[in-house]
Amino acid sequence: MDSRLPKNLPKCICGHDEYEVVHKGEWVDREGELNFSILRCLNCNLLRTFSVPKETIATDEEIEHRLKNLKLWQSFGEELIELIKRYQENKKLKVLDIGCNLGIFVKLAEENEWEAVGIDTDEKVIKLGRGKFRVNLRNTKLEDAEFKSNEFDVVVLEHTLEHIFEPLKLIKIIRKILKRGGIIVIRVPNVEGLPVKIQNLRGEIWYGYNPRQHVWHFTQKTLRQLLENEGFEILELQANNPMHYEKTGSFWDVPRDLILKFSGLLGLADQITLVASPQK
Repeated sequence: MDSRLPKNLPKCICGHDEYEVVHKGEWVDREGELNFSILRCLNCNLLRTFSVPKETIATDEEIEHRLKNLKLWQSFGEELIELIKRYQENKKLKVLDIGCNLGIFVKLAEENEWEAVGIDTDEKVIKLGRGKFRVNLRNTKLEDAEFKSNEFDVVVLEHTLEHIFEPLKLIKIIRKILKRGGIIVIRVPNVEGLPVKIQNLRGEIWYGYNPRQHVWHFTQKTLRQLLENEGFEILELQANNPMHYEKTGSFWDVPRDLILKFSGLLGLADQITLVASPQK
């Protein structure tokens, strides 16, 4: 056990509680300063935030930003639609979006003539999304939703899994509610991405750490391990599509964008995309 760590740390999802510190930093946002550490489980290598973030809800600023940039968020959803179509040709798909926020992806799925439902624990965004997009959104956790076994063709977690306190429990339920031949589509930040390493070397804090909200930090290996251990077959796993960075107006925007493009071409982007299906 790393001597810099306090005792009685929470257990990793693998059941072990011995860690080492791999990164320490100071996160600064509208709530102030937060000193945080990224810990690596010495058993399974999964990374987690310490101290453990609290469950959060979207701020008014975050909601306003998403509404003002609908085309951007729609483009993310359209990427997912095309990805799903590569694996599911049935035009009458039933799709579940976990962590749906305002329901932008749910709206796009309906426009593709799919039956779609979104769930989120943030009551405010659910109410706003229902009013704006007129789609099927529910304010609930997956374990409380009472979906039937073999109900869905597709389950989507678009930058959701890193927020979940018990990801193993979530994956077990998803396996149960997926139909035979169904797929799970996951996108999460890639803590091993080239942009992350460069920002660490520059002494900067990668925004994908987000220690106020992100409990877990995945690599391609640890994400694969999580799904395979729960009986999923990996159909696609890649890091070719970088996360989105806002323009700052500084000189750093140009080299940063070149690094993002280069990392994508090399398969070293700071975002992981995984598609998997329950094994028979």
